[in-house]
Amino acid sequence: MKTLHLFCALTFLSACTTSSDPREGGLIGYWSTGPQGYQQRLDERGQNLDDIRRQTDDEERAGQSAAARRQSLREQLARQRAQLQEIEEQVGALIDESEALSLETLAKEQERARLANDLRALRSRVNAEQKKPEVRLAERERELEKLREEVGLLLERYSLLTTL
Repeated sequence: MKTLHLFCALTFLSACTTSSDPREGGLIGYWSTGPQGYQQRLDERGQNLDDIRRQTDDEERAGQSAAARRQSLREQLARQRAQLQEIEEQVGALIDESEALSLETLAKEQERARLANDLRALRSRVNAEQKKPEVRLAERERELEKLREEVGLLLERYSLLTTL
């Protein structure tokens, strides 16, 4: 019977780890460290909480920054779509005007036909550009600039054609 009591006492003592946290079974460790161990645990948990709050704040700032960037890109895309629409309207007006012209000479008629074909090709490119789902904004800016230049050149040709 004494061996049974001795065995139970040893089992009980070995079950109590030397942790200073009583919730982890560390009664002996808690008794040995006293309030200092408890305070140390509180300090560690407070530091962990501060780290988590800091990390959460960083993630929230990153999320806000991403949302602002996304909004900026949406606005830029909307501006580009409006510019494409404006170019398309200009091209349409030029096509209508060029078809309405009554040209006397064959050379003028041939130039008018070439101009009309160029304008239709440009309209097709504008329409194709509008239908592109996900184009990088920088790429679209370059394409818009090219289209603006082409519209400018065609306007010059049209102006020359109507003044001849």
